Amino acid sequence: MCLSLVLGHAQKKGSFKLRKLDKHLVVNVARTNILYSGIDNHLEIMVNGVDPSLYKIKAPGAKVNKVDSASSKYFFNVIPDEKIDYVKLEVSTKSGYKQSIEFNVIQPPEPAIYFAGVTGNKGKASISKIKAAIGVLASPPSCSMFGENDFKVASFSLSIKYKGDLVEKKSLGNRITPAQSAILQGLQKGSKVYIEDVVLEFKNGQKRTAKGVVVRAT
Repeated sequence: MCLSLVLGHAQKKGSFKLRKLDKHLVVNVARTNILYSGIDNHLEIMVNGVDPSLYKIKAPGAKVNKVDSASSKYFFNVIPDEKIDYVKLEVSTKSGYKQSIEFNVIQPPEPAIYFAGVTGNKGKASISKIKAAIGVLASPPSCSMFGENDFKVASFSLSIKYKGDLVEKKSLGNRITPAQSAILQGLQKGSKVYIEDVVLEFKNGQKRTAKGVVVRAT
């Protein structure tokens, strides 16, 4: 869902309006007054009656990139190394128009990690289902700006107790490797499979570590 912020008095669906002469600033965002840290936030900025090519955008603490030269759509990436609680977006034009709006900065919601149809650390799956699993999946959280194609599993480790010893193998991607598949062949009922060190890579190249999965074989 996309909500509009129009500066000033409250309107329906999270809109605010502040008139200056015959112009007002409209910012369309995925969530009202919120930017996620370290990832691309999609914003559409409009000043009615002004060509988008004439906008001057300032947002200290965030990297701002236009989708294309003629567009009113932008990517805002709040620099994760900067420990800031809000970003002030300022929009101005050569004609003297200037307005600003503040966004709260929060950490992105955590995508859910799945293995053999299980998420979390208390799941169960049959031995046959575990052996048949082809990889680790990441699902976008509900009520967030993420889609299925906004990130991918870049790497993960799989470990089990194999012949009395804890054996760990790593995959550079989201798919089970031949080495990981080999140790799964020794899986027994009651054994646990640990999916750990899950690294997610987002479209903009940012990487985040996600919570893993523990599956008990039945």
